[in-house]
Amino acid sequence: DGTILRVEHKTKRDFPILGINMGTLGFLTEVEPHEAFFSLSRLLEGEYSIDERMKLRTYINGENVIPDALNEDAILTGAPGKIIHLRYYIDGGLADEIRSDGLIVSTPTGSTGYALSAGGPFVDPRLDLFVIAPLNPIALSSRPMVVPASSRVEVLPLPPERELILTVDGQFYTRLEPKTEIVVKKSPRKAKFVRFSRDIYPKYPLRIKKRF
Repeated sequence: DGTILRVEHKTKRDFPILGINMGTLGFLTEVEPHEAFFSLSRLLEGEYSIDERMKLRTYINGENVIPDALNEDAILTGAPGKIIHLRYYIDGGLADEIRSDGLIVSTPTGSTGYALSAGGPFVDPRLDLFVIAPLNPIALSSRPMVVPASSRVEVLPLPPERELILTVDGQFYTRLEPKTEIVVKKSPRKAKFVRFSRDIYPKYPLRIKKRF
């Protein structure tokens, strides 16, 4: 998955990707190594479909200077062991004010990653939405939120002023000044993957365990 995310960050064109799982985690990959040559034959014969996934576009003080996110943006404390104080808005309305280790804004694709570890829900990748998940918040009332992908998510740091780290898909990192304004929107670009099946969930037969 890390290789696919790096390719997505470095390319300017939205060409379809056929992922071959050569590592341990392969949520974004489609085939295993022993299936590679057969899959290429199917690809050349046109026996495939294209799976499109939404991405996030991030603006730092009004400028888009970082790669689009396929999984998530994570706004983290720049000083380990020190919390940050954030206020975030949805379409101009105050959503929450948190003291935490950070805040995650995730796509449905990224919902099975960092956001899930932070207590967020698993989201069907066909849905068009954002998951917003505080990372280890102090207040028990600060819970993950699900909002439409048409939303404008604005994050403002509050005192005490501490340096922030913004990481995109765990591949891109940048340090931010304490008074930085961060805005996240749906990107006009999409990630495209070659799929040989349209099924989202595997069709396994129901197994009933016998009780002894």
